[in-house]
Amino acid sequence: MENRKIDVADNIDVIIKSWQLVYSEYLAAGFIKSNPFNIFTYHCILNKYSYVLYYLLNDEVVLTITLAEDKGYNSSLFSLFPEEIEKIRSEKKKVAELCLLARSQKAKLRMRDILSLMKATVQIAYMYEFDYFLIAVHPSHVSFYHRFFTMYPISEVKEYKNLNNQPAILLKGDFIAAFKSKKITEMHPFLRICYARPILLSSIDNRFEFNKKEINKSIIGDFLKMQ
Repeated sequence: MENRKIDVADNIDVIIKSWQLVYSEYLAAGFIKSNPFNIFTYHCILNKYSYVLYYLLNDEVVLTITLAEDKGYNSSLFSLFPEEIEKIRSEKKKVAELCLLARSQKAKLRMRDILSLMKATVQIAYMYEFDYFLIAVHPSHVSFYHRFFTMYPISEVKEYKNLNNQPAILLKGDFIAAFKSKKITEMHPFLRICYARPILLSSIDNRFEFNKKEINKSIIGDFLKMQ
């Protein structure tokens, strides 16, 4: 029998497993170059305002995404879409950037597994009163994010230097307002599921907050030193 679990990372070991998955999948897709530490992340998200979500299948991380609160500094998205993000910041809203999304191509994942991880992400946005989601995706994936999460483009297609100049477009999701209103009839079908059947995130109150000393002693620290 398969054991499945979705949660927020509360220790550095799960963080490492999650970002090792990001590395292996991004490398296979040609997004990044190889490195001796077999891990990939962004320095700007290593703070207490980030949440690393993961999907565990039989003790193996097979799906992950990181939610990072925009705090007004140069995030990975800001470096590519400065004008668009500055405009959003001027609205004085609480914004969450989604990044480091990866799924194992070897694992037998179902569409509902992916939607469950996104559902957990929406729950965190609701719990911590975020207003918007931002995510950079390949132009060919825009229709998927619009269909399931009603996210829409707010930029032109640009080359993402952090990912080997892959084409990327910035999407925005402002559907959280409907979720906060608790008006079921106004919600997108995906949000209705989020509201009606929430996922238990047992580690949310004890999530890993990226202790600098612990990071520096790990392979994450080794990877960052070579950047």
